[in-house]
Amino acid sequence: MKKLKFLVKIFLLKGMCLFFLTSPVKAQLCLGEEAFLCLGYLAYSGIYAGWGVQFYNAEGLNHYIEVYNANRPQLTQQMDEFGMGHGFLFGANIARFQADELLFNMEGFYQRINEKEEAKVSSGGIEASRTFDLDLDIWGIGMNVSYFVNKNIDIKFIDVSVLFISSEFENIYQAGTDPEDTEVLNNVNSSIGVNLNAGITFYLIPPYISIEPSVGYSFFGIDEMEFENGSKLANDENSSQAMDNFISSGGLYGSAQLIILIPL
Repeated sequence: MKKLKFLVKIFLLKGMCLFFLTSPVKAQLCLGEEAFLCLGYLAYSGIYAGWGVQFYNAEGLNHYIEVYNANRPQLTQQMDEFGMGHGFLFGANIARFQADELLFNMEGFYQRINEKEEAKVSSGGIEASRTFDLDLDIWGIGMNVSYFVNKNIDIKFIDVSVLFISSEFENIYQAGTDPEDTEVLNNVNSSIGVNLNAGITFYLIPPYISIEPSVGYSFFGIDEMEFENGSKLANDENSSQAMDNFISSGGLYGSAQLIILIPL
């Protein structure tokens, strides 16, 4: 799993470098046949769906896991650290306009990021497991600006979104065929973050259907987590002090989505 996270991170970094090296340095005018295409882009709305990968620094949670593993030398499988989640996303292009070679788009979206890790132990022929399951529910609203290359390609050189993030963390224990024992925690305060990304849009049926891979960086954090009874998650099993850095910072982000535009 650690090797997979490293390879995905390298892929996203290479994508960012490739984008900035290939971005246009001067504008082109919409002339001739392209002028008609420009007019066709004047006003559109639409919907999109896709898949995203989010890296983050779970400093507090990973310290908790480190102590959890150290307290249980009998584990046959130790709990891995958190730091890369993935999940689906849905969104809507609220309005899309074109001025010469620049495209302006306002959008809103929802994304659910999930990561789960598991520890196992076997004793007396009975296997027990504990699973930590983290979900991040992300609502966002933003605006992006793209450069019109031709009827088949746009280059989205800046996309800025404000993120509203809530989290749910499940601690699930199961031994043999016994029913699961689950504790549920939620973040105490809603988190507000920012996502910056860039990408390339490839039109399958111009201008109505396209696919868009993008890479960027998300800035956010989750401080305290609390149980359903109102008590706070501690720094670790050996501490009574409340954790205040469950997720200390965001990280690299990548996504790919299918976009369908509708003329207004």
